[in-house]
Amino acid sequence: MQRIRAATACIALVTDDDSIADLLLATVADEMTSVTVHLAFDDLLASVGSAVPDVVVFDDLAEPDAASQIRQLRRRMPSLHIVYVRARDEARAIALLLCCCS
Repeated sequence: MQRIRAATACIALVTDDDSIADLLLATVADEMTSVTVHLAFDDLLASVGSAVPDVVVFDDLAEPDAASQIRQLRRRMPSLHIVYVRARDEARAIALLLCCCS
């Protein structure tokens, strides 16, 4: 009999792009890692009350105010790991990186 263990990592993805969600699910979701997809930042915030993710992945093209949202999450959960994908350009990637680190 095979035993299924509960997920040991929880990833929250904020995107409205199905292809990004499908790619992340196919890449990391398994019996040890759960992935929840949120269509907007507000959906993520609503779910954080019940389950705090280990990692939040922001799709920069889907969330135009990602920098502000990263700062908001950092104030609430300073040790939360934050990743962003699809930054518009190098300057935007640097700006988002600074938000993640501050």
